[in-house]
Amino acid sequence: MVPLFSRWLTTAEYGDFDVYETYIALLIPLITLACSDAIFRLAVDKKDEESKKRYVTNGLGIVFVNLFISIVLIFIIGNIINWTVTLPFVILLVGETLDNYFQGFLRAIKKLSLYAIAKTISVVATSILVTLFVKQMELGLNGILYGYALGFITSSLFTIIVTKWWRYIDKKLLSMKSVKELISYSYALIPNSISWWFINVSDRTIIKIFLGSVANGIYGITCKIPNLCSAVFGMFSISWQETATDLVDAKERNEYFNEVYNKTIRILISICGGLTACNFFFFNTLFDNKYYEGHLYTAILVTSIIFSCIAQFFGGIQISLKNPKANGVSTIIGAIVNLVVHLMFVKLIGLYAAAISTLVSNVAVAVIRRIQLKKDIAIKTWKSNYIYIIIYLYFCVMSYFINNNILNIINLIVAGIIFIVANRELILKILKKLKLIKG
Repeated sequence: MVPLFSRWLTTAEYGDFDVYETYIALLIPLITLACSDAIFRLAVDKKDEESKKRYVTNGLGIVFVNLFISIVLIFIIGNIINWTVTLPFVILLVGETLDNYFQGFLRAIKKLSLYAIAKTISVVATSILVTLFVKQMELGLNGILYGYALGFITSSLFTIIVTKWWRYIDKKLLSMKSVKELISYSYALIPNSISWWFINVSDRTIIKIFLGSVANGIYGITCKIPNLCSAVFGMFSISWQETATDLVDAKERNEYFNEVYNKTIRILISICGGLTACNFFFFNTLFDNKYYEGHLYTAILVTSIIFSCIAQFFGGIQISLKNPKANGVSTIIGAIVNLVVHLMFVKLIGLYAAAISTLVSNVAVAVIRRIQLKKDIAIKTWKSNYIYIIIYLYFCVMSYFINNNILNIINLIVAGIIFIVANRELILKILKKLKLIKG
């Protein structure tokens, strides 16, 4: 839908929408106290239903109370400053907060397949509703906010109905002891979540202040390309945390973790190589011409996503080891690096500063987490993966300098071949699973 959004909204409108999304990304860990991860980690090991109910119920209590207080404060502030998008912003905040809570709930009851379906429903509903509000009703910025909000709410309603979520809610199990237990685990994740906000999306606020909403719109559209890879890995990351938790005490965990790590690198590099090969196709064909400048920043942002995903992989292991504080320390350092680099260079090199600061900070977090894990798990990179890294760098260089349709098609074909070669074992397993081939 992004190519359509880029035509239906002005660059400034899309830039403002992107900024509001970043504010919500900052508010959610504060409102929920990061209890989604706490619900998952504390409930997933429990065999009895009552224990699961206790965490799910008390997690809801935390979210409900803090969300109510936040909504009241936002309406008061919005009324004082005469903010025209207060209502759609609040509805979007509610939608994303509920989505975050139900994500933890589905992981806690080990229903990842339902989570995938719920996300699909959210995307479809959002696409339809944004088209209705923005294209047909011409509501502009308010329309896209309402569309996304109702898309998230539709997904939450699906989860409630299919899982019969109300069966996991028992007000008799509400207790300060359980609330404190959830918070004692999750409080260390709050600075971690806020720091990820600084690394991934605080750039929008700095861009808006120093460069304006138009620049924000260009940067926001450009970020949608690496977010394709991030979205794919996001699903893997959720299941990876569950798997890592199940295998954390197994004898063969080190060998397994290393194998998954190296195969993850291959998948990331081969997917991101394909994205960079499509760079000029995105900006010449899909996106409106007013966003063309964004092609300059794609390779840097795509590379930053690779390191972000590796950092999340290491973070999943830290969570399985019940060491969320280590994650928090690394992301706080990454956030400081991001902020310092961006503020130092934003006036000198404009949007390049945002892209470079994001890359440098993600590299910092990934490296720190790898060092932190040394005492528990020795992570080693396969030598063959360095070949794929060199090939990926070739695609990055080509994405900057080659704007030729024939060469772009050749690069895309090469990227497809590299993906098949790099992930042939995984592809064969999937084909066998789908019974498309025998074996």
